[in-house]
Amino acid sequence: MMTISEIKSFARRQLKGNLLSAIGVLLLTLICFTLWTTVLTVVMAVGIWGPVTGRLQIIDLGTNPETRLFFFALVGIAIAALIFIGLYLGAGIMLGTQKFYLDMMKGNRVDAFRVFKGFSDTTHFKHYFGVLVILYAIEFILMIPLGIVGARSGINSSDYSITNHITSIVIFVVMLFLNMSTYASADNRELKTFDAIKVSLRLMRDRKLKFVLLELSFILWFLLITISCGLASFFVIPYFNASLAVFYLSAYSDEYKKRTGEEEVINEQQAQDAEYVEPKDVYVKGDAVPENNEAGRSFEEVRKQYTFDGKVEEPEAANTGSEADTFSAYEKWKKDHGITLDNPDPFHNRYTDSGNEKSD
Repeated sequence: MMTISEIKSFARRQLKGNLLSAIGVLLLTLICFTLWTTVLTVVMAVGIWGPVTGRLQIIDLGTNPETRLFFFALVGIAIAALIFIGLYLGAGIMLGTQKFYLDMMKGNRVDAFRVFKGFSDTTHFKHYFGVLVILYAIEFILMIPLGIVGARSGINSSDYSITNHITSIVIFVVMLFLNMSTYASADNRELKTFDAIKVSLRLMRDRKLKFVLLELSFILWFLLITISCGLASFFVIPYFNASLAVFYLSAYSDEYKKRTGEEEVINEQQAQDAEYVEPKDVYVKGDAVPENNEAGRSFEEVRKQYTFDGKVEEPEAANTGSEADTFSAYEKWKKDHGITLDNPDPFHNRYTDSGNEKSD
């Protein structure tokens, strides 16, 4: 698992060259929610506040109670539809934003309009929206005792104040276990809702303190937003979101050996029992040199290239020998293993047809 300084250093490095795209994501998000808030405010002002107070009456409802009832029913339907649109818009943009930062931290090419990618995959959106519903439902359930105490004793009572503090602490602790569930869902479109919750529980099992310290390390940055009247938010918010994405990727890479949503459980015995694939004598001079496909590297291995001493470590040089050298080495390998035209497969007597291990 990366340290906090490594997480923030890696986030800053990946933001280089992508900061304008991150600012574009922020601006597009602000524009969308500003438009939605404006429409909702106008509908409520014209449909509710105006007729009730009599100060803003664009439509003369008259005194007929049926006409007024029909009008308020339409306003209620419009407000309900706008609230639903707001939930849909918020979930989709949140999904797109987290996918944007995850892709950026992985080194993929990103652009500002990726923020709308959350709406392009119905299955992925459904899983992600389910995670949000569960998180808000848990938070609502935990706040029920506070509502009961407030109804009985009043919001100005000492009982309400004590319950409010206890509820806030409980919600904070519970959400610490669950705050990686949205990133897990955004990172894997096939991950179902409850599986994303399980991934978060596992990732945050021993990393809650580090996550809190990571967030606390941004206190001065958020203070800078206040001092600069919000101008610093165009750097601080992308920096903060990028750091959270790196935290998730580092924790996931540390916890799981493969990025598949399931732990890689392949031990030495299973490797020995793997099916044997017979070598094929198909390489001849003039063919392309066979590719040396390396196993996929974890996020930890990738980020090490960028986090130590600010230097980028170059990968080990591949075999740059000529094709003639490659062919000569291949011919020597065949000779050493007794592969000839008369005996193209000298291994056939060492393995059974079912791919078992060598016989003594």
